[in-house]
Amino acid sequence: MRILLAYKSHAAGAADPYTSLLPVGLGYINAVLCARGYHSRIANLSKSGWKETEALLKSEKPDILGVSQFTHNRFESLKLAAMAKRVHPACFVVFGGPHATHRALEILSGNRAVDAVVLGEGEETFLDLVRCLKEKRTPLESIRGLALRHANDVLLTPSREPLANLDNLPLPAAHFDNAFGVDPHRQLEFIITSRGCPAACRFCSSPRFWGKTLRFRSPQSIVDEIRFIRDKFGLIYFSIRDDTFTADRERVIAFCRLLLREKIYILWNCQSRVNAVDAEMLLMMKRAGCECVQFGVESGSRKVLRELGKNITTEQVKSAALADRKSTRLNPVTLESRMP
Repeated sequence: MRILLAYKSHAAGAADPYTSLLPVGLGYINAVLCARGYHSRIANLSKSGWKETEALLKSEKPDILGVSQFTHNRFESLKLAAMAKRVHPACFVVFGGPHATHRALEILSGNRAVDAVVLGEGEETFLDLVRCLKEKRTPLESIRGLALRHANDVLLTPSREPLANLDNLPLPAAHFDNAFGVDPHRQLEFIITSRGCPAACRFCSSPRFWGKTLRFRSPQSIVDEIRFIRDKFGLIYFSIRDDTFTADRERVIAFCRLLLREKIYILWNCQSRVNAVDAEMLLMMKRAGCECVQFGVESGSRKVLRELGKNITTEQVKSAALADRKSTRLNPVTLESRMP
C-alpha cells in the first residue's frame, strides 16, 4: 500500500517563508506510518506547478492521499483531491488539518473527490484508517475521530481521546529521506513541543482542534530532537512553534538547563503570552540561546483585548516587554550567578 501525504499552499503563499512550508503535523503522521512499516512519502507541492503535481501523482499512484488543509489553501487542496481521483480513481483521499476539521461536513457534502476527513489530532486516526483500508476487516465507521460519507449523508464517528504521551511519537526528521519538494534546512527549523494552549482567545481555533487539555513533551525529548536535527542536517537555529511555549515554567527551566548541560549550542525563538513569562525565566532562556520571544499582544486597547478574550492587561504587556528588554541587555556569560 502506497501512501502520499501532501501539502500545497495557495499560489501567493508559495514564496512566503511560512505558508510554503509543510505543516509540522504532516511530518508526524508520516513518521508514525514509516515507523510502523508502511510505505509513506511526504510531499510539499507549494512550489510545484499543476503539471508537475500531476506527474508526481501518476508516478506515485498512491492508494491513499492525505492532504493537509488550512483556510488559505482550501481551494488548492480541493483541486489536488480532484486531480488525484482523475489520475488514479481508486485512490482514497483523506483531508486533515484545521480548516478540514472545522468544515468537515461542508467539505464532504460538496466534494465527491474527498472520501474522509481526520478530525483534530491525526496520528492515531490516520494510522487506524490505513490499517482498515489495507486489511478490509473492519468498517471505516469503527474508526474514532473521523468524518466520512455514509450513504447519502456525512457521518461523524465518536471523538478520539488526545494522545497521552507526546514523547512516544517518532521524530518527523528521521523520516525525511524520501520527501518530495522539501528543503530540510528550512523545514526542520520549526518544531512543536506541546499541544494546546492555556488561553481561550475568541479568534483562535486551537482549543477546538487540540482539545482543552494542554499536553507537553518532556525537556529531554525536545533536546534529543534538536540534537538529532543538528547532527544530521547541520541546523543551529530553531523556532519553537507552540501556542504558548512558556506555559509550564518548570519545563522551560529544565529545558534550558539541559541545553546548557549537554552543550547543545544553538539559537532559538518561541511564542508566548505576556502573562506566562517572568524575569528569571527570560534570563535563563537567553542564557540557553533564546534570541527572540514573540508575544501575542494583538492590541494596546483594553476594550479590544476584552472583546478578543485575551485575558491579559495592558499592564502585563508593559511588564513582559520590560522584563524581556532587560534580559537582552545582559551578557549571557555574566548570568551564571543569577541562575537558580
